[in-house]
Amino acid sequence: MKISDVVVSPDPFIIGKSGLKLTLLVELPSSLRGANVLEVSAMITSPTRRSMSFVALRLLVDELEPKRGNLTVPVELVWDGKDQYHQLVADGSYFYELQAKLMEDEGNGPRTKIVSRRVHGTLEALAYVGEVLPPLPPEPDIPEELEILREGESIEENGPVTEEGLKSSDDPVVPEEEALMDSTGVLQSEEAGGSGSEVESVEPGEKDEGTIPEMRETPMSEPLNEPMPELPTSEVEIPLAR
Repeated sequence: MKISDVVVSPDPFIIGKSGLKLTLLVELPSSLRGANVLEVSAMITSPTRRSMSFVALRLLVDELEPKRGNLTVPVELVWDGKDQYHQLVADGSYFYELQAKLMEDEGNGPRTKIVSRRVHGTLEALAYVGEVLPPLPPEPDIPEELEILREGESIEENGPVTEEGLKSSDDPVVPEEEALMDSTGVLQSEEAGGSGSEVESVEPGEKDEGTIPEMRETPMSEPLNEPMPELPTSEVEIPLAR
């Protein structure tokens, strides 16, 4: 029994894009010695033996359709490009080793009857890059003077912004009552003059033409605590009703 006509496709093999196919022919002997199972295997390893993959295919001899009249069986093995840890292998050169076995299986596990010679070969595996994007355009050269100006602008933008009518974080906190008084001494509060009204504060000693004079108390002409005079009584007696 021997292996012949080994073909590796595609060549080169692109990892992760498609599977690697190993097609070959197995010439069986005229006497099978009771074997009823054909096993064809491929061991794919890296040069350092750190990455290994094992692919095997078992066929029943009774179901085979031999060709060329001398029991030649076509076989196809497919490798997915993964190692023993089920991870995609790195790109580079790999070795493969092919072997065929005729085994007898009666229900207690297969037993090897005939083994072919091993066939060795090499294959190239390339990394799958995918869509190649165009390179980015080079960045323009900026003079040092413009870079210094940009740094100064960024510092000013990050600084505190103060405008008229707005308080910065450095201004002292003013109580509410003092904040309601402006520089002219006008109280801006609803309690002082209603909503939106302005009440002027009049200093003591200042007089305005529109002010109302104070009312003064006048002495009463007669004392209030004197007793009332008695009314005169008449001497006429009124007869009582019968």
